[in-house]
Amino acid sequence: MSAQAPPIDVEQFRAAMRASGIEEIVIPMLELFAQEAPKGMDALEAAMAAGDLEAVNRAAHALKSSAGNVRARELAGLLQELESAARAKDAAKAGRLFESAKDACTAALGQLAELGINA
Repeated sequence: MSAQAPPIDVEQFRAAMRASGIEEIVIPMLELFAQEAPKGMDALEAAMAAGDLEAVNRAAHALKSSAGNVRARELAGLLQELESAARAKDAAKAGRLFESAKDACTAALGQLAELGINA
């Protein structure tokens, strides 16, 4: 991801929804992401703290789908890697990826807040 790329590619998301004839869902979907992403990160954090890699895998998968839908590409990519690490039972790698995913999620939510979209 380049230094200029935003955490969420809102314009690409909007363009894709416009092409599908459903541009009106952009803001509601971003609002839903702003509400649900912190819950997903909380579930991931609890699973990591418990050392439950199966729960980490499930939580990462669920949040990855949501992040991908709104074009939070860095976050979605990190969650994909976290999913893989959890399936491979690599707790150390999962821990590192979780920390990076937390940062990416914070950046995405910060961008939405700057746009006036909050949980």
